[in-house]
Amino acid sequence: MRIEHIAIASKSEEESEEFFSKLLGLKKIREFVISADLTEQFFNVHKDQKIIRYSNNEMEVEVFITDDESRKKDIYTHTCIIVKDKMKLIEKADLMGYNVIKVARKGNDDFYLFLKDKFGNLYEIKS
Repeated sequence: MRIEHIAIASKSEEESEEFFSKLLGLKKIREFVISADLTEQFFNVHKDQKIIRYSNNEMEVEVFITDDESRKKDIYTHTCIIVKDKMKLIEKADLMGYNVIKVARKGNDDFYLFLKDKFGNLYEIKS
């Protein structure tokens, strides 16, 4: 078994593009709209829903563009991303104005690292 994609919400196409393409380096591969009828059946929300799909060789993300901030996740839900150089990513994220959460691990020089996008989605970052 493997995960085919994850789905995340974002406030705008611009914020989505900044986070997934500019920061994480994923390529936008598809944009589409799910009809209000289908959205209601899937998610109990009756409205047309724009989705942007991003990908690289290792992961795919479907980004639901919404201004409905009540759709934000709970405080514990997060996605863990493994990157080649977490310090390089964090430096770039910090320069781009993203919330970086860095907590020292007890007993060594390493740390826990989380990154929050502008919608409030939380990502654990590992190397």
